[in-house]
Amino acid sequence: MNWNLRLAYLNTVFFGIALGIFQTAFAVFITQGLSQPNAILGGLFTASGVTSTIFILPSGYLADKYRRDFVIRIAVIFGVLAPLLLIIATFYAETPQIALNILIISQLSGGIAWGLAGPASQALIADSIKTGNRSKYFASLRFYEEVAFTIGPFIALILTIIFGDTWDIALLRTIIAFAAICEILSFSIASLMSDKKALNMESIEHSHNLDKIDLSSDTEYDFAVPITIVMSGLIIGFGAGATITFFPVLFADPVIGYNLPPSFTYTIIGLGSIATGLMAILAQRTVGKLKDGRIGVMILVQTLAIICLLGIVCNLILYINNSIGYITSVIFLVFLYISRISLMNASGPLSRAILMDAVPKETRAKWNSAEQLAWGMFWSISASIGGIVVDNFGFVYIFLFTATLYTIATALLFFIRKKVPKESIV
Repeated sequence: MNWNLRLAYLNTVFFGIALGIFQTAFAVFITQGLSQPNAILGGLFTASGVTSTIFILPSGYLADKYRRDFVIRIAVIFGVLAPLLLIIATFYAETPQIALNILIISQLSGGIAWGLAGPASQALIADSIKTGNRSKYFASLRFYEEVAFTIGPFIALILTIIFGDTWDIALLRTIIAFAAICEILSFSIASLMSDKKALNMESIEHSHNLDKIDLSSDTEYDFAVPITIVMSGLIIGFGAGATITFFPVLFADPVIGYNLPPSFTYTIIGLGSIATGLMAILAQRTVGKLKDGRIGVMILVQTLAIICLLGIVCNLILYINNSIGYITSVIFLVFLYISRISLMNASGPLSRAILMDAVPKETRAKWNSAEQLAWGMFWSISASIGGIVVDNFGFVYIFLFTATLYTIATALLFFIRKKVPKESIV
């Protein structure tokens, strides 16, 4: 295994753990620790997401024009700065407003780092793998990322057991600091990646020649399929961004949420990650059993996810109106949350596979980049919208908003049921 590829695995694991730990603690720290509204929480995610999206295109240009490792090391500067500022904001800021100001800079720095590092590191990793093996290694990296993201919540669970099972400021600081250290390690590892450690020029040229040979195909493509897949994904991204950020608030907030302890909250999120991985495998194995194959499975799992989200809405309404008790409502919430997140995320790998099969090989990178750019922008913007809606109208309305968008996105898939190419297309 190439030097850069080994580092990529380490980088992926530490970053996945950091993200798995960070998201919940950060949401609770903003809303409870700093007593800020959900609109501020959403705005912070919007700031990092939009910044990241803006810097993706310059990263690709600079990485192709100059050196990949040069762009990565610029990203590392911002990538290390972001968690350092996060630690300063959580431990040393004298007032909530000062902490918030530092966090804004931290989120912007993180957005720059993620935007710059993504395309450059992906290109360098691709340069470090021979043609014919890239799909295998990229799939393997994604698997390790999912495993690490699952480990993160359980590490946070262990920290709650050690330091106390309450959402006090000391515990939040400890969890956030642990996540920040993992993020610093992740970017520090990325800084060691080098163009000199990629395949030598002869190997790269040979790989490019093989790529060109692979591109020759008489396959006819119906571009209604990739356009519909991308549009459906963007709508889902817009709905997801408005909701996912605020599930930790629903679990933990003592006023507008269920006031669940940290141990229970992190257990739910960890189980959700495990269920997501298992559901993705189950969805793939179901493909051959449905008449419409992959697109049929996508429609099925997304429809079931919408039903689960509407179930969460009904559960909340019944609980708010005292029609069901607290424990009963929590049981329903846990079951429906885990089911919803695993079912909706199970369609992601199928969607990506269809998109890559439905366009010519020489344009796959462009379609992939366009989808990621637009999805990231839509997700980031909707996070702010979600915070405003939660603050002013409550969780029921934002979940209904997301369920409506999911329904529209799923309905679009019916128009391409008969047009999706079989998996045998290269």
